[in-house]
Amino acid sequence: GAVAQALRSSARAVGQALRGNPFAPVVPCHRVVASTLELGGFSGTWGDTPEVSKKRTMLVAEGVSMTSPTRISPQSLHTFGAANPKSAAAVRK
Repeated sequence: GAVAQALRSSARAVGQALRGNPFAPVVPCHRVVASTLELGGFSGTWGDTPEVSKKRTMLVAEGVSMTSPTRISPQSLHTFGAANPKSAAAVRK
């Protein structure tokens, strides 16, 4: 994803770093979503889990718009210098 590109790393490495973030929510790893705008994983889980539900709750409380229970609105994107926002990972502005 775009975060991995910005860091010159891999998406898997970014995911592992986010999963092990000991400073959450001060370092807001919950703001990173999949490049498809799906919420993606949270706390090492994917899908309809209590952890991903917590991620959705946190994002909505911060003002992120959702187009479905598992997908954020494109208006809530912040891209990392990508020319094509559809190819960029997303975080709350």
